[in-house]
Amino acid sequence: MSLLIDQVVAAPLQQDAAMVEKSDLPDHKMFSNGIPSEGCSGYAGFLEPDEVSLAFIKASFYQLYRGTQKIQLLHKDILLQLCCSKLRVRFGISTKFLDSAGRPRLNIVLDSSLSLCKVLDDCDHHAQRLFVESGSNSEWRPVVMRKNSFMNSPTVRLHIPTVTNGDIAIYATEIYHKETAENPQRIVFSKFDATELDSLFTPGTFVDAFFSLDVYDYQQSAVVTQTASIVDEWISKIYYDFHDKLNNLVVGLDCEWRVNFEKGGTRNKIAVLQLCVGHQCLIFQFACRDYIPASLHEFLKNEKFIFVGVGVAEDGDKLFEDYGLSVARTIDLRTLAAEKLDFEELEGTGLKGLAFTVLRRDLPKPNNVTLSRWDASLY
Repeated sequence: MSLLIDQVVAAPLQQDAAMVEKSDLPDHKMFSNGIPSEGCSGYAGFLEPDEVSLAFIKASFYQLYRGTQKIQLLHKDILLQLCCSKLRVRFGISTKFLDSAGRPRLNIVLDSSLSLCKVLDDCDHHAQRLFVESGSNSEWRPVVMRKNSFMNSPTVRLHIPTVTNGDIAIYATEIYHKETAENPQRIVFSKFDATELDSLFTPGTFVDAFFSLDVYDYQQSAVVTQTASIVDEWISKIYYDFHDKLNNLVVGLDCEWRVNFEKGGTRNKIAVLQLCVGHQCLIFQFACRDYIPASLHEFLKNEKFIFVGVGVAEDGDKLFEDYGLSVARTIDLRTLAAEKLDFEELEGTGLKGLAFTVLRRDLPKPNNVTLSRWDASLY
């Protein structure tokens, strides 16, 4: 959801013995945008929860970029934007989550009024229905968090987005500070530093928040093939769609091969190569291929590209050993996560453990999949 005004009004907070925040990232974001106000009404485009007619809320898709679609929530066919005054901060600034650039994704947890819950629950219903109808199978998490152990439940999580200006990260929001009834003062930050916000969003503080709802599920596109010409087409599309990122293109890479259960037996050759750029994926069946296209050789050895994964360097070695394919640059996500999170134990974890630690998502990896006949043809 989007942008925030911080009206700092200290108030005593009733202590909650179970007041321990878990890293549950809901599949809606609340972003905040600050507009100085004594209340929330009267600002064009923003509605208080009591002004929203549930019968006029609907969810629809809109084209995002590079062929992807995104869900938007509308009220009377206009983008739904809400404003709420005097929401109490339950948990202050959290930096447990990271964005795609590795920066902390800043968020606070607020106690939600019943009227706000009613609107958000209805938005949830419409978005989830469209989400399921679109064929997405990602885990759905509601925007309103209800935990019986929390006093003054329910709560919502509000995100403070950041953007980059060159090499500099800045807050993509306006934040105002008000200690008295006088006009609030906009806070200007010299740099991206989450610690600057700690004193503003302490538990018990009240904020006026102006925000939109952002459902961040993206449709994926996967090409499964054993034909070299289809690989050529996929790579050409990547060059076209990501032409502005080719100097530092990030590519997910993983390989699969049939396990040899014979004691002392040699490893079977790689049977499947999986590549992913953004939301576009390629699954190339080596074992059933007609031939390996030159475009794949050039793509993998491009030194401007960064290939990432778990055990990705070892996969690169196997590709060269089996098929003479060179992977130029690799970064192991375990090493990256261990450095960013200062958690050395991640160096030895697998993809399942990494996904749970970083994304708080359970990644099913049943044996009948990991030990399956990867060299079997689908055609």
